[in-house]
Amino acid sequence: IPVDPAWADVENLQSHYDDWASEDAKDWKKMKNFLVRLLEDCDLLEAEDRSPPGPTGDTSPFVMHLISKIESNGFGLYSPRKEQCMGRAVFPMSSYFNHSCDPNCECVQNARVMTVRTIRPVEEGEPLTISYIDSNMPLQARRTRLQADYYFLCQCQRCTFE
Repeated sequence: IPVDPAWADVENLQSHYDDWASEDAKDWKKMKNFLVRLLEDCDLLEAEDRSPPGPTGDTSPFVMHLISKIESNGFGLYSPRKEQCMGRAVFPMSSYFNHSCDPNCECVQNARVMTVRTIRPVEEGEPLTISYIDSNMPLQARRTRLQADYYFLCQCQRCTFE
């Protein structure tokens, strides 16, 4: 079912800014002023995005949480020939799927559209899941990557049994 996302869908995404290591936050804060100028030039910052609200309020909390939402919920845009990540795109509805190292769905990206489709039979009541990482990695590598990038220890059925 095609769904056009709204800004509210982006606002509802999970931010892990408060969980970031100080070095990560420091690196992103270096980019914050550039991002604020870009958002302002595009008329994408509003008074309520500032703390306190108004034209002179600080945009840092809003922008840093927005960066975290993109980092945590963005999907990689890959070069077809080089298989390198060239950027990130946010598909809010696809971001609502939970992770499993043995997913029953996959995300297929075609230009500006993300499609989620099942890759195996799904039983009634079974949650639909995707893998946030390369699930071919060994257990400890998967858990380390998920903890570092998504801030959780995977307890999916596959990880529990391995």
